[in-house]
Amino acid sequence: MKRCTVIIPDTGPFNSLWVADRLDLLLALDMRLVVVDAVYDELTSDTSYPKDKDVKAFIDGHQPPFVIENTDIGSEARAKRKAGGRPKKNAGELAIVDFMTSDDGMSKYVATGEPVAILFEDAGVRVFNKPPNLHLLSTVGMLRGLERVGIIDSADKIIHEMTHPSKPDRRPANARVYRSARRRRRTCGDWKLLGARQSVRRLGSRAALQSADQSQSSAVAADADSAR
Repeated sequence: MKRCTVIIPDTGPFNSLWVADRLDLLLALDMRLVVVDAVYDELTSDTSYPKDKDVKAFIDGHQPPFVIENTDIGSEARAKRKAGGRPKKNAGELAIVDFMTSDDGMSKYVATGEPVAILFEDAGVRVFNKPPNLHLLSTVGMLRGLERVGIIDSADKIIHEMTHPSKPDRRPANARVYRSARRRRRTCGDWKLLGARQSVRRLGSRAALQSADQSQSSAVAADADSAR
């Protein structure tokens, strides 16, 4: 049976699920979870913050299913930090593009013909000339699919916790400040993704909920259900 590989090319899904205290739902997918080295580094760069500490422990403690994909740009940035220097401000974005476009990056997963899903939290994502085995899945779409197969009782409850965290250390005042994300284009071979990153707050908006279409939630529901 073919199993889906989930590629997480941004910090958004981790941040949102951490706020809701539901990082464990990524494991409930029972799929290979691919994270680019620069995304991992951005997520875990300062373990004096609860989010960075928790996400690092979560990913490090579950390999597999997590796979950290190294990129030339990500490796250079790590080496610079280790030597006491500062990597380029856009090193993370460049590393993601590197992974998306190189033959030994995302292409090696798509080339097998097995299903590949990009778990994203970007608004206005556009994909052109998409291979039939490459799928887009929003965080909200994933939650809808998990609800459909009975892994979670209520997607809405988790979405509400993302946007209105009840735990004191999950509130905006406790968050590490990220540099603002610029509107950017990611070119993935023939596949072009254009979008601006959503904040966790926008996940609960009507537009975000409507963007979680039936095809997204159905895909994750079918694969998660087959693993049960």
